[in-house]
Amino acid sequence: MKRATIFLIFISISNLSAHERLFTYSYDTDYLPAGLFEIEQWVTLKSGKENGIYNAWDMRTEFEYAINPKTHIALYLNYGALYNQYYDTTLKSVITNQSFKFKGVDLALVHRFLSPRDKIGFGLYGEVKYRIYEYEFEERLLFSKYFLNNKILTTFNVIFEQVLENKINSFGKIETEKEAKLMIPLGIAYKFTNFSIGLEAWSHSEWKEQLLPSSFNKAEHNAFFLGPVFHYSTSKFWVTFTITPQISSILDEHEKLEARMIFSVIF
Repeated sequence: MKRATIFLIFISISNLSAHERLFTYSYDTDYLPAGLFEIEQWVTLKSGKENGIYNAWDMRTEFEYAINPKTHIALYLNYGALYNQYYDTTLKSVITNQSFKFKGVDLALVHRFLSPRDKIGFGLYGEVKYRIYEYEFEERLLFSKYFLNNKILTTFNVIFEQVLENKINSFGKIETEKEAKLMIPLGIAYKFTNFSIGLEAWSHSEWKEQLLPSSFNKAEHNAFFLGPVFHYSTSKFWVTFTITPQISSILDEHEKLEARMIFSVIF
């Protein structure tokens, strides 16, 4: 009886560690233990503009539940903080802006068709985002693959996003502005026993007044980021951290550097 109990505990711990995320910008397609419930805390720092001091903190609290090994749902609560200080040449003074606000709620559904431990992993991801003045819809194609006896994990995602934002024009009427976004993250990581190290890269493009992306040369901008990713896990929690400096020069819509940490507690 004692040996059976130890064996069951060992299997449980093994299953719990099988869901861990080695990247913060892209999803893999590894299966989850059915009934798994976890809370993930996301913190993203966006730092650096052309002038002054600029630090924006985007935070998400995720409640995730695995309906079965291939399908899970997630609820996100979004909030953020901003600190911006710069010198205004017109007013000839230093301007400081500080804020903290709740941004909205997201609901996501993920289904994994193939595991990266077999052939090429494949999955689909859908998310609906509610903001105070806008609605956003996100769709992802998920690809991933393990190599070298499951020591090296590679991921590749294609993310489409449609934004519908309501604004009041000069005549006092509500107008809906449309925007299409395309993000392509990819990563590679080497997994040790409970630690991994790797690289993440991602691109971000936007198109105004349309809901589907067209050619890259017609985009409002194409920004590119690249940097290292670190991951550590136990049977009860895991943490992943990525730091990606911008290797392009798009500072109106993006920042010089993005760093993201995801911390997860398993129940």
